[in-house]
Amino acid sequence: MKRPRINLIIGKKHLIIAGLALVLSVGLYANFAIADNVQAVDKKTENYGDVTFVSSQQGSADKKNETITEDLKETAADEYFAKARIDKKNSRAEATEVLKSIYNGGDLTKDEMEAVAQDTMKMTELMEAETKIETVLKAQGFEDVLCYLSGTSANIIVKTPALDTVGAAKIKDALLSEVELTSDNITIVEIN
Repeated sequence: MKRPRINLIIGKKHLIIAGLALVLSVGLYANFAIADNVQAVDKKTENYGDVTFVSSQQGSADKKNETITEDLKETAADEYFAKARIDKKNSRAEATEVLKSIYNGGDLTKDEMEAVAQDTMKMTELMEAETKIETVLKAQGFEDVLCYLSGTSANIIVKTPALDTVGAAKIKDALLSEVELTSDNITIVEIN
């Protein structure tokens, strides 16, 4: 007597969907991690490391205190951008590896291979656009810039002492020269 065989075949479409879900979840995680870091950097720079000097020359001590506080803010912002760049690089590398593993799985139909190839091209185009936008904004005078693009939104993080409407317009112009988005889907975060 033959026993019924349980058929647990994982289809190619399931692998593609799982891979794309993984890429999306990595991107969302990176976005939330960056948002938490921005809040942490803002809180750190306001409270952490405030120094009060005791001196007979109060004016001189105030200037030293302001200088030290500004140096701490600068260091925290630099650390944030360095960590965010590493996180961004790692999440992109993971997404690329997932797409490569799906593509090289060998069990894909022609249509599924085309879908994976299109996803890979889209991700590559977004990464190139991010790099171009960051480069243009740095050339326009922003100290440091990070750009995160998805198919439907953009997050731009800039290091600047004070972002005014002219600076925001420069950012939007640089962004819209590379991608097509509505203003509602553009987020600009200032770190000083």
